[in-house]
Amino acid sequence: MRIAAAQAHPKWLDAGTTTKKVLGLVEEAAAERVELLAFPETFLSGYPFWLERTDGARFNDARQKAA
Repeated sequence: MRIAAAQAHPKWLDAGTTTKKVLGLVEEAAAERVELLAFPETFLSGYPFWLERTDGARFNDARQKAA
């Protein structure tokens, strides 16, 4: 089995464009006989890096739970 990891970045806040990008990358990988292509977690939606810098990802925070 041929396995590969996608090294790409999503189009921020544009799941439609990112989905097209994923499909293109899958086609490219298939042409190279890749059977399993892995993408990073939250690739379609993008991961908001600012959560780490703004307390937006604080566990057990009442404001985060309400949101």
